[in-house]
Amino acid sequence: MKSSGGQRLLALDHLRALAAILVFYWHGMHSMGVRYDYVAGDWFTSLIEEGWVGVSLFMAITGFMFTVLTHGREIHYGQFLLNRFLRIFPLLFLVTLYSATYNKSASHSMMLLFNLLGGGVVFGTWTLVVEAQFYLAYPFIRDKLVRMRDGNVVWWATIFSCAALVLLMTILRAAYWYKTGEAQTMSYWTIFGRTDDFVSGIIAGLIYLRFRNRPRIWWSPIALAVSVLALLWLNSIFAQTGGFYNRPEYPSPSPLWIIYPTISAIAWSSLILTYCLFGRHFEGTLARAIGYLGAISYSTYMLHFVVLIFAKQAAESLGFLRLLPGRALENALLVLTIWHLPITLILAAISYELIEKAFLNKRRPYLGPRQGSTPAMPQGAGLSPSGAPAP
Repeated sequence: MKSSGGQRLLALDHLRALAAILVFYWHGMHSMGVRYDYVAGDWFTSLIEEGWVGVSLFMAITGFMFTVLTHGREIHYGQFLLNRFLRIFPLLFLVTLYSATYNKSASHSMMLLFNLLGGGVVFGTWTLVVEAQFYLAYPFIRDKLVRMRDGNVVWWATIFSCAALVLLMTILRAAYWYKTGEAQTMSYWTIFGRTDDFVSGIIAGLIYLRFRNRPRIWWSPIALAVSVLALLWLNSIFAQTGGFYNRPEYPSPSPLWIIYPTISAIAWSSLILTYCLFGRHFEGTLARAIGYLGAISYSTYMLHFVVLIFAKQAAESLGFLRLLPGRALENALLVLTIWHLPITLILAAISYELIEKAFLNKRRPYLGPRQGSTPAMPQGAGLSPSGAPAP
């Protein structure tokens, strides 16, 4: 599906798919009995076992997408928010209603929905609260972060502004750690930690804009390889030294959580930048097929919680819940891959085609020429404003 004003960037959809799959396996493995203190033995399984890092990828994608999509344009705030509403609310409402009915509290379903504004959790929708906070703020703070002069980015001023915002959030995390003895809660669950992802995505988007029209970028494969290896190494080191739940407990008293959001944000934004530069001209059946998994990533995220509830019971009744006895991680990966994931993707595709698209088609352009300047690129050129759902 095209955006409201341009084409999709398939490489970015690939990364959306990756983020959704990481979160799917993160929740799925632990629902299948993999211990929270399990430590994977290699880089790949470390990434899967610590799949919560998909949240950082989703948030960074949001910053990247907004930057490329709106660069050099004026944002009409009301229409911008309406498009965001059409993107996330219909499926959010349906899943909230299901959650309330499933938990036998249907009469309070609307109250559960409104509680999201205060950080309520319905099937993991806390991330949409953080996303909504970015939606509300971005049109106002964009010009304070991305400094422009005569239509060009003033890089030193932009980097200084972005670094200052990250520094502010780091100081607030440090103050929270000093007061409560832990910073993990603030760093992971709130905008005070997720701002680092968003701002890093903005910087990655600006660098992408600088290079994307070059006919050939010979160094992009090398940069992508370095980014992937650095990300896998970083995640493996984090997992081997305690991971999310064992540093040495949850929430962790380690001061590492004060600065880890920044480190993680830089790693994921580097992956976004290098992969999108490398994949500027992706096309063909395989690229579009993987891109479709990114297009349905919001439904994948929202519905995988529901699937994990009944698919596990169905797998147990069919006798293949334990295909590899005594190997918890490998067994969970196998069962999730051959059973839970296909069901999730099928339901996500139905949800996307019948529910999401019905509302996405009602979106309208929200970008205009910046006052005192000539229009830049066409709205949405190369990107979809469909949002970056986060778990």
